[in-house]
Amino acid sequence: MKLRDLPIPLDRRIPFVSAVVDVIEGRGDIATAIELLVAAELRCGVAIWTDLAGSESQMAAGSFVPVNSATPPTLRETMDLIRRWEDFERVFRSADADPRADALDAGVARLLGETHLVLSGMDFTNDTFVRAVDGTVAGWTQRAWGAFLARWANGVGWGPLSNERGKRHVWDYADFYHLNDQYIEHYTRWREVVMDVLHQKTLRAMGDAGGR
Repeated sequence: MKLRDLPIPLDRRIPFVSAVVDVIEGRGDIATAIELLVAAELRCGVAIWTDLAGSESQMAAGSFVPVNSATPPTLRETMDLIRRWEDFERVFRSADADPRADALDAGVARLLGETHLVLSGMDFTNDTFVRAVDGTVAGWTQRAWGAFLARWANGVGWGPLSNERGKRHVWDYADFYHLNDQYIEHYTRWREVVMDVLHQKTLRAMGDAGGR
C-alpha cells in the first residue's frame, strides 16, 4: 500500500470503535464493547463467533445453509458440527447462489458499517465464522475476506486515503492480507481487544441457554 495519511485513524464516532479504544487506553471495560457489538449484530441479523474448535476445526470457506430450514442447528450444535465435517455436510449444504448467502453477506456489510470491525485476513479468517439468524454460516479464505473488505471500503469510502498521485485509493483484496500499526492506528492492540471481545462474547453465548 503506497498511500498518504497513514495510519488510518480509528473512528471514535462509531460507538463500538470508541468502546474498544477506551479499553486500549485503559478507560473502559470489555463488557461495554461486547454489549455494543451484540446490539449491532442483532440489528444486522448476523453475528461473528470465535471458532472454539481451534485446531480441531474443519470449517471450510464458503457459505452453508441448513438442510432443514425449519429447525436450523443452534450455535452450540453448529460449533460441534464444525469439528466433524462429515456430520456437518449432512446438516448443511453449500449455498450455491442461495439468497440466504446473499442476505448474510449484506448483513456482514451492514455490520462493518455499524462497527468498523476491520481485521486483516490473517487475523480474521483462521479463528472466526459468521452465523445468520436463519442458521446460515460462512467462512472466508484470506483472499476472499480481503476482497469482501475491499468492496465494502470502496463502497462506503472508508479511509479516507489518497495514493501518491493524489487520487482516491481503490482498495484491493491484497491491502487487507496483513495490517499493522503503520496502516491502522493502534492496530496491534485493536486486533487483540477485538479478538478478545469476540472470544468472550462467544463463551458467554455458549453458556447462555445452551448456545441458541
